[in-house]
Amino acid sequence: MGSSVLIAKIEIVHGLSVPSFFDSQASSTSSNVNDPLLIRPAESHEAWFDFRGRFEELKGQCGEDQRVKLLWIARHGEGYHNVGINKYGPETWNGPLARVNGDGEIVWGPDPLLTPVGESQAKALNEAWKAAVASGMHTPERWYCSPMRRTASTLELTFDSLLPPHIRPKFIENLREHHGVHTCDKRISRTELGSLFPNFEFPDPFSEEDILWDPDHRETEEELRTRLSKAIEEVILDGWDSTFISITSHSGAIRAMLKVIGHPPVQLQTGGVVPVILKISK
Repeated sequence: MGSSVLIAKIEIVHGLSVPSFFDSQASSTSSNVNDPLLIRPAESHEAWFDFRGRFEELKGQCGEDQRVKLLWIARHGEGYHNVGINKYGPETWNGPLARVNGDGEIVWGPDPLLTPVGESQAKALNEAWKAAVASGMHTPERWYCSPMRRTASTLELTFDSLLPPHIRPKFIENLREHHGVHTCDKRISRTELGSLFPNFEFPDPFSEEDILWDPDHRETEEELRTRLSKAIEEVILDGWDSTFISITSHSGAIRAMLKVIGHPPVQLQTGGVVPVILKISK
């Protein structure tokens, strides 16, 4: 990842695998990083005890301006736009259909809801998290989320009864999917979001209406990577003294995120999760 004024270096930590309570759903191009994950029975207390011991060793090797963090990066559960894409196929979808709000049967814009399948995916993740925590896994200390209904609902369902009452997940605009053209990626107003998700925190500033979405311009991959680079730095700096961090976002945004931090590409299904261990230097 490129340098900035505040973050000098972000590195993937190799050689330390996160004990998984998920099944790999796709192969990484390197055996030294963690695979994307889906649910499976939680690993033993011994596996988590060993991991946490090695993780603490890594933390102990950090200088004053260095941190080691474990990021749990999740894709939202199935939304109605995903149903639309599957119904019509990507080629047809990326034509006029993506520019409208639905087809008379499915409503996919703006900011579509989770389907019942998507809700079930998030609830299944909740059960997996509970089992893993019971086996010794550390819960996240900070939660960050794209300000869309499908991501916020996924986060709420995934961490139901696991979120400490004093912790408020934080919306981050830069964690959003590609901006522009597709109505599914246009967010609702701040007022509506605040009403639906009163326990979430908004950063300052945060516009009332979506001023980023352009009906005539779809973000390029380069523009997306630039924005997600900023998102990663925002999360890291905001949660500088937190070690375990949850991020809930979108497929394209996660693809760009992994690219800018130097992680091999993975293809997350809806409701998928990938753990990433980072060493950060200021």
